[in-house]
Amino acid sequence: MTKRVFGFVLFAGFAVSLSLSTVASAQTFDHLKCYKMKDPHNFTAVANLTPFQNPPFPLEPGCKIKVRGLEFCIPVDKALVPGTSNAPSAPVVGQPLQNDYICYVVKCPTPATAIPPVLVSDQFGSRTLQKFVARRICTPAIKGLPTTTTTTTTTTVPSNPCSLDQQGTCNGTCPNANDICLPNATGTPCSCQQLPACNLATFPACNGTCPGGQVCEKDVTTSFCYCCGLLGVSCVTTADCCGGFTCIGGTCQ
Repeated sequence: MTKRVFGFVLFAGFAVSLSLSTVASAQTFDHLKCYKMKDPHNFTAVANLTPFQNPPFPLEPGCKIKVRGLEFCIPVDKALVPGTSNAPSAPVVGQPLQNDYICYVVKCPTPATAIPPVLVSDQFGSRTLQKFVARRICTPAIKGLPTTTTTTTTTTVPSNPCSLDQQGTCNGTCPNANDICLPNATGTPCSCQQLPACNLATFPACNGTCPGGQVCEKDVTTSFCYCCGLLGVSCVTTADCCGGFTCIGGTCQ
């Protein structure tokens, strides 16, 4: 092979390589190619379909879906072969697609108002479409099984756990903020227990829950506990305020 022929072959190979790399880099997977297939599923479902383009397409409630896939669609790039189409063209490029789709038959109730004609454009030109009727719905799909996630629960051990203190009183913190350290009648002296409602507590364990900033106090006439407000807490009558406070202007004072 002479130097001239070798140089021509080298140049031609470089040109083809450059051309192929340019085509590959310009690929946009904005089309769906759909395959007819057989689906073992055979179910039904009802769904409300809300279109992104509303108007002109209306909300269609109560659409019945036959859950037996007709087509499996994958993203592809389309490159027309020059000189093989006599259709008009338009410079329309879609967003890149990544998901596969499974398409099902869907039947929706007839909308109260017919969908008007719509002027649309794609890579085969512009035209007005009309007489729209819902026929298919395509759901995102993946090949293989969906990814599962594992949730790890971490339990924080308090530095001062619930136990008897030097005075013989149940004291300490609990891992759950909704629990409180109380005497335990089933063995151990103290345990973390759910904070009871104030009206279920009895003196001296007046430490139940109360609404609206009130505190759980001992009723001066009984051994039971009740919710009452301290200084500045909202009230309706003086009975809503703890002993020594009076309801004035809607607050305990």
